[in-house]
Order: sequence, then structure tokens, then C-alpha cells
Amino acid sequence: MAQDSEEARSNWVRVADVNALRESGRTHVEVGGRHISVIRGSGERLFCLDSICYHTGGPLTIGDIEDVNGEPCIRCPWHHYDIRLSDGAKPYQSMKFDPASKKLVPDGWKYTKNSQRTHIAEMRQDGIWVSLSSDGKYESDQFAYNATAARNIAAGDGGFRPDGASPTKQPAD
Repeated sequence: MAQDSEEARSNWVRVADVNALRESGRTHVEVGGRHISVIRGSGERLFCLDSICYHTGGPLTIGDIEDVNGEPCIRCPWHHYDIRLSDGAKPYQSMKFDPASKKLVPDGWKYTKNSQRTHIAEMRQDGIWVSLSSDGKYESDQFAYNATAARNIAAGDGGFRPDGASPTKQPAD
């Protein structure tokens, strides 16, 4: 989860105009080569996370926003992984072994750690400002600088291509 540390508060970057979220509720930008997205949630809350999915480099932030166990999550269009917007964790329904029945039984919702890196975003009078998180290691770090995958996000292209590779043109018949 992105930390609101003294260091983070001193590294703010203006990434968009105040109207950038008006139509779609999302904006996709590059800060220092890292591809991030700012998403407006309910109640005007802003979320910011790496644009490219930690799992296989998919265009995460063009996915649908859904409620999962009472939490706003974004669903990657490639493998349908849900990512919690607040901290980048992947929710999953855990199972445990019940010795009495000798079966797996539900064990409630659990969340991964350090999957999708989140950042701090805020709306100010002069625009949308972001402070990038750099603490710890997150799985999404491996794809955060992938310009090819970021182009898929900018184009709104959710078609599956491993690691953001461009589709092969088919010969004309």
C-alpha cells in the first residue's frame, strides 16, 4: 500500500487538469517513465495505481470497476483478476480443510500483499497531483515501465496479448 510518508508528500507531480476525470472518471499518465492511472471512485475519492496489471502485463486500468466484498476493485480485462483500488491487493475467497468432514470449506475473504503498486493522488484547485510510492517491492513493478502495454491502455484495447505485445496483422484475403 502506498505510504503517506514525509518523503512521499514532498514529491508531488501535477499529472492532469482538474477536468481530466470529467468524462470517463479515469486518466492514464506517465510519470518518470512509470505508467499510472488516476481513477475517481464514489464520493469523488481518488485512487492511483500502476496502469499495467501485475499478473501478465495486461491493461488493468481500462477494466470495469466492481464491488468485491464491499470494496471497490478494478477487474483486469485479460484474466479477470480483481484488484482493490485502495491498496492494490487481490481479493480471493480462501478455503480451509475441515478435519470433521474431510472437505475444503470456505474460510472468508483474504487479500494478497504487494501485488499492484498504489500511489497517492489528490485533487487541487490547479489540477490532479500524484506522489509516487517507492517503498517496498511490488509485483506490478516489473511492468510499470512497459510502453507497449501502456499504449494498449491509452487506446482502450483490452485484447489479450502476453506482456503487452502488439497484435500480428492478418494478411488480407
